[in-house]
Amino acid sequence: MFDRKLWREHIDRHLHQLTRNPWQDTALTGAKTVFGYLAMRTIEPLLDELDREPITAIHVLSPITDGVGSNYLVRHAVQFRNRGASRLERDISRLPELRVAIEDMMIALDTINLIRNELNSDRAEKLRDHLIEELDVFGLDSFPRLRQQLMTPRWRSLYDIIRSLRKKRSHYTTEELVLLREGLLDCTPRVRAEAARAIGEFTGEPPESLLTKLLDVALHDCDLEPRNAAACAMGALRERIASQQVLDRLAYSLASDDRFVRTAAAIVLEKLGEYAGHPEAIVRLVQLLLNDHDAYAREAAAHALGHIGAAAARPEVMQALTSAGQDTDENVHEAALEALIRLRQLRGTQSFSTAA
Repeated sequence: MFDRKLWREHIDRHLHQLTRNPWQDTALTGAKTVFGYLAMRTIEPLLDELDREPITAIHVLSPITDGVGSNYLVRHAVQFRNRGASRLERDISRLPELRVAIEDMMIALDTINLIRNELNSDRAEKLRDHLIEELDVFGLDSFPRLRQQLMTPRWRSLYDIIRSLRKKRSHYTTEELVLLREGLLDCTPRVRAEAARAIGEFTGEPPESLLTKLLDVALHDCDLEPRNAAACAMGALRERIASQQVLDRLAYSLASDDRFVRTAAAIVLEKLGEYAGHPEAIVRLVQLLLNDHDAYAREAAAHALGHIGAAAARPEVMQALTSAGQDTDENVHEAALEALIRLRQLRGTQSFSTAA
């Protein structure tokens, strides 16, 4: 159901397209100014919802802005949808009440920070200067809160701040660890990914709250880049984080109803390697390998068993990998054979060491 969170996510997806194809994406909205573009991208999800479920849309809009400007926006939603940013820019220039409503929405939905997090420092600075010039056209008494946002000292994007932290090579203060956790919670995938990479370089023992959130990203993030970055970070920290609590959670996640979570849990166990020799996890990895309907999950399970090593070098695991070597999916077949070779070599080394 449409709500403020979903509205914000829709805006974020559109703004990500802007950073990839700025001229094309701006042209699609019909905007002549950057501010007009951002305003249009802010209201588009609302306009779509007004077309589908007007009562729900108004219910979500009312706590954000409720006045002459918002009423005007609702009454003319069809025209704004059909004529795009050109109509919106024209009406913003002549209606102070609409300017107030647009500002209310851009502040509540954090449009400025969403676009800022998509840009590097240089491009963000240029965007800020350009937006300030465009807002000046409306007079200094218009858009006061947006101006304040644009003038904040922390205009640097969270992405750039985290990247600069990585140059310190793992020596983070308590305040910086809090900032990295904030990065894991960010709405922008590349910020979450960069925060995870930075955590993976930490030489100390990560706080439990940070580790919990890192594992959340590794298992449940809806984007591949942060999910993989978090899994790699878990692997980099493995001897410091492979607690019973973490392994229990991973074993539990292997039985999730969500195939993406099952696959993600197996990938994290692979990254943890020999530190993932949790009996229940190994049993569930074997079940995943032999019975899961999803080929990606089966492949991830095979890789995990091969990297866990000694704890997985047991007859029942070897038998399961041998069976999986006949899997109809080529990637599962290859992963199972690779894991089987690794474990056989490990058993051979162990036998030689015992004989010696």
